[in-house]
Amino acid sequence: MKKLLIALTLIVSLFSVVYAGTATLQWTVPTTYVDGSALPSTEILKFTVYQGTASHVYPTRIDVGNVTSYTLSSLGTGTHFFAVSVTTKNGLESDLSNEGAKYIAPTKPSGCTLTVL
Repeated sequence: MKKLLIALTLIVSLFSVVYAGTATLQWTVPTTYVDGSALPSTEILKFTVYQGTASHVYPTRIDVGNVTSYTLSSLGTGTHFFAVSVTTKNGLESDLSNEGAKYIAPTKPSGCTLTVL
């Protein structure tokens, strides 16, 4: 049975306007199995995003379909860690990609308006 090549590279994207509590992940599609044989894109069933608040501990698993990016929202304050795997149509899942991380800063209250009488 062929094993999938760990060719997923995870990128945690930071845009010029970043909304607190979101992280957009992008990854590359593997083109080979670990034995070097070709992995046609038609054989890919889905990608799975793994997320947690401790490095290499991922209690959240999200099947995102056959896409190469995904945005997570409603993330709490703190550092969030991510990894991705790919699953083929015959049920083989790759090892996890490299780990990416993003810090979500606490949201500050809006400023006060002072009136001097």
